[in-house]
Amino acid sequence: MKLEPVYLVQPDPAPAPRAVSRRSLVIGALSAALCGAAFGSLARRVLRPAAAARHQDPRVQWALELQRGGLTELVERHLDFLAIVSAFPAHAIEFEPGMDRLIEVVEAGGPNGVAAGALASSIRSALDTLDPRAESFAELRRRLDRR
Repeated sequence: MKLEPVYLVQPDPAPAPRAVSRRSLVIGALSAALCGAAFGSLARRVLRPAAAARHQDPRVQWALELQRGGLTELVERHLDFLAIVSAFPAHAIEFEPGMDRLIEVVEAGGPNGVAAGALASSIRSALDTLDPRAESFAELRRRLDRR
């Protein structure tokens, strides 16, 4: 009796199933991008009237026109301008050019008819009502403190 070797062949193991196929990953990314674009355009349409409404307030309009006007008028009406800046802190970034011009007047030694210390104190009070984390207002504070 002769023993013949017997070879047992085992099939290759089946590959582990992937959790997510490439096709479903691409489809998911595309649908997320499309949904994001749709919600973004909807949000822009909803928020745009709110942006236009902030300029409907006549005080904000007046202050914006004042800061674009002459420097002497801005200095003469600085208390009114700074009161509006304090009253509308959410829109204060729009008033930054006017604040910057007032600080330049303080750095130059003060305007005619108004003491530089009083003007600096008024500006400092208005800056205290604004967001202290805003970098642009922090720079204005530093310039005012250097004086």
